[in-house]
Amino acid sequence: MSYDALIKTIIDRYILILKDNLVGIYLHGSYVMEGFNPAVSDIDFLVVIEENIENETKRQLITVLLELDQYSPAKGLEMSIMKASDVMSPSKPTPFALHYSDYHKDRYKTELDYICCGDDDPDLLAHLTIIKSRGQCVYGKEISDVFGLVPVEYYLQAIMYDLNDARGGINDNHEYYVLNMCRSLQYLKEGTISSKAEGGNWAINNLPDEFTVYVEEALNKYKGTEYTWDIGNNDIIKFKNYMFKEIDGLLAKYDEIK
Repeated sequence: MSYDALIKTIIDRYILILKDNLVGIYLHGSYVMEGFNPAVSDIDFLVVIEENIENETKRQLITVLLELDQYSPAKGLEMSIMKASDVMSPSKPTPFALHYSDYHKDRYKTELDYICCGDDDPDLLAHLTIIKSRGQCVYGKEISDVFGLVPVEYYLQAIMYDLNDARGGINDNHEYYVLNMCRSLQYLKEGTISSKAEGGNWAINNLPDEFTVYVEEALNKYKGTEYTWDIGNNDIIKFKNYMFKEIDGLLAKYDEIK
């Protein structure tokens, strides 16, 4: 099954389950931005509903994703469900009705009463911003009719929530943290919403030459091409410190302007 066919199947089955409560389904992430590679990527989408749904309905929606998992890319599917009122007026905390990803897949398989939902998911503010800027509507109402603007400070807090794990070190999943720092710096400098791959390509042309090798290696791993990553720990610490100095300095300037 092709990935387009996979998405179409999810849409068709979600229409049957949610009926008139379904407002729309929206793709975001690498599948609709530069950088999708089935060997290392997932498919991200957000489902918008009008009213809250019962746990029985949530399990039906999860079952669809579990049944179709065999056709998904290497990192699987990532799905969140939010109410229309919450995506039109984004707020902190950011409530969600349901979440699914590879991280939760085994629990969904083994615990039949397990439901991931809650009053706050910090990542959603970043997802909403990306959908508003670069997302794709694959079913339902247009993005402009459904999604409100996320305040800039909320988006900045969301991307820093994701980045702050890297302050202690970025040897594990180095491509993720390196490229996330690159696209975050690009946003702070230019206001551009970019994918990890786009952020990496931007960094190669905009960072000091001594750091481009790290970005090139991270891009190679992210894209699934040949890489070695024989960069010493002291060198990557130097890169990390440079990036956070730039990022933190721009965040401080933003706070002064605000």
